[in-house]
Amino acid sequence: MKLIAGVDPGMKTGVAAVDISSGFYRTFTVKGPAGDVCAVLIEHGEPVIVASDKAKLPDFVRHVASSFNARSF
Repeated sequence: MKLIAGVDPGMKTGVAAVDISSGFYRTFTVKGPAGDVCAVLIEHGEPVIVASDKAKLPDFVRHVASSFNARSF
């Protein structure tokens, strides 16, 4: 399943994942490093786009995107 993932880092990282073909979505929070976020995302599919709500992409989001060789937005 190919995903678009929105990542909002903080004390707990908020993640929203949407399947690009079926519209299935999942939201969750993860407390921990980017590797923990990647582990949870992998359970639902493979992100092809990782997005943030910041104009300057946070390093945390950049790390998650590069872990999947995904495009960042």
